[in-house]
Amino acid sequence: MDLSDGLRDSLKAYLGWGKPRLDCFVSMLLALLNARQMNLSLLAVHIDSDTEIASRYRRMQRFFSQVFFDYNDIA
Repeated sequence: MDLSDGLRDSLKAYLGWGKPRLDCFVSMLLALLNARQMNLSLLAVHIDSDTEIASRYRRMQRFFSQVFFDYNDIA
């Protein structure tokens, strides 16, 4: 089990999201730790994936346009 698996398992109980959405969120969190900036262009570079950077960027855009955050759950 690596860090992303443990983080995904921990968040799954609180957020109630499906696997693809949760995977995207975990990838963004780990990229945020590496990039140290909340800029989607930089996060796309730091996401560990075989897809093109433009595809990763678009995935994050779709994530933020479709996901409702209950900030009490996040906290």
